[in-house]
Amino acid sequence: MSVSNDTIDYTIRGNSAAVDKVITQLAAAAGIPKSTFIRNKLEEIFQNRYDQYAASSSLVAAYDEILARELGTTVKSIPIDNFMTTPKKIAMCEILKIKDSRQLESVLINNGKYILHRARQTMFGNSNVPVLTASSLWFALFCELAGTTQEQVKEAENRIFNKFKLEGRYYEYMEDINAIRELKGIQPLPVRDNDAETKYCQVRIYKPKEYQYGAWRVEIFVSKESQPVMEEFGICYPVLKNRLLIADSALSYQTAVLNSDKEYESGFLFKNGECQLDLYSSGISEELNPTPISEVAEVLKNHINDIIIQRLG
Repeated sequence: MSVSNDTIDYTIRGNSAAVDKVITQLAAAAGIPKSTFIRNKLEEIFQNRYDQYAASSSLVAAYDEILARELGTTVKSIPIDNFMTTPKKIAMCEILKIKDSRQLESVLINNGKYILHRARQTMFGNSNVPVLTASSLWFALFCELAGTTQEQVKEAENRIFNKFKLEGRYYEYMEDINAIRELKGIQPLPVRDNDAETKYCQVRIYKPKEYQYGAWRVEIFVSKESQPVMEEFGICYPVLKNRLLIADSALSYQTAVLNSDKEYESGFLFKNGECQLDLYSSGISEELNPTPISEVAEVLKNHINDIIIQRLG
């Protein structure tokens, strides 16, 4: 071992050929030298404040026991590094700017009353599954994250909770975040909308928190100039593959209209320059739907815009 400035060099002898082969392959896949790969791994393991604190804290153990009792289950002891991958734990601490055990303890204490709610958002709240060692700490970090900025929440989504950018996972994640924010008395973060507009109309499609994924709310507004010619004028639904549009009948936006074959069918209308509809994925899961929400917004925008132009003459 040799020391130079703030770094220390190690010489490690006696490694097996099998281990060397694995390291060689992993380093090649990462595009870095073997020595750099090994150094990065050592730093990842031994700079992991999360595992050091989780393994030694009696407070974490106590919260695990409380959580298990509230859920009607038991604590299952497992190696700390088995509960959540090391890169995810390191990423979470980086996003929350946590650098020592004292900060981790503060997060656990400050979010203790929200841990049970977070547990119930996960598999632990849905069945008699044992609470894994240090679950309470990870849940506390999520609750801490929920109270941060939109930028931090977005970074955590990309690095930890939705790396493959699945749309359904995005909405589930944001609902969980905003539920914790509500408990904390913090304004919810805005959830992604799909908007489209022209000079004469604006379409907004979004997912209300009480809707299942695959069900959406559609709001359409027309301009003041267009409102007189569109008021209570019956409109046919546009054709959308694997999509079903239904006007809100409770708000009187549903009506019967004559189609191109001179037959009556269900349609929609505007009242006071506005219309509200529900949109569903029809016959297929939302993730596999060939007509994305953004396309629905564009089709509706063009459909309404063409009718307005025709009626304005």
